[in-house]
Amino acid sequence: MAAAALTGVLAVLAAFQLSFPDRDRRWALLPLPALALWLGDLGWGCLQGFARLGPEGLRLTTSFPCLAFILGFGLTLTHYLDAAAMVLAWHGLAIAVTTATAALLGPKVMRAAEG
Repeated sequence: MAAAALTGVLAVLAAFQLSFPDRDRRWALLPLPALALWLGDLGWGCLQGFARLGPEGLRLTTSFPCLAFILGFGLTLTHYLDAAAMVLAWHGLAIAVTTATAALLGPKVMRAAEG
């Protein structure tokens, strides 16, 4: 949990730094070491599951109930309605549209703001 929290904190710091046009783009790399630690820890958990359960521990069906709980719990915190897959899909689409718009218009807007 500490590696996940550190990844989030470093990502926020990197995003803040990258919001300034004169900052080096390498700030985007700041959260990567913590992310690697976090993913490595998840991999370690998979290996422990394999050691405990054998080949059954590597099956994806073992993790789906956990994933469903995480997604369902996160959605129920922000939506009073049923946390359906459609809500998750709309959130994903909204993030994709926002990211694409920022990627297309962001550089033009920042150049216009500079001069």
